[in-house]
Amino acid sequence: MAIWNDYTGRGVSVGVYDDGFEYTHPDLSPTYDPSLHFTDSGGTTYDPMTTTNVHGTAVAGLIGAAADNGIGGSGVASGVKMTGVNFVGDI
Repeated sequence: MAIWNDYTGRGVSVGVYDDGFEYTHPDLSPTYDPSLHFTDSGGTTYDPMTTTNVHGTAVAGLIGAAADNGIGGSGVASGVKMTGVNFVGDI
């Protein structure tokens, strides 16, 4: 516990390459950064939002779920900024 204040993931950006994730979830919305969305060479920007595919949401939670929000657990790097890339459906 003594190192948790020093190693939070703050200043790190993460892309969760999976089946998208539910970034409106209260555990994920504090670390979600839409400026990190994937944009292809044709200029199309892909939104990773999903409420039906849960694997990417679970992975995002393991990485960056908010700490101390009264809901429960915390991601291993709760201070990261992250987005998803739905490479299963979009890319």
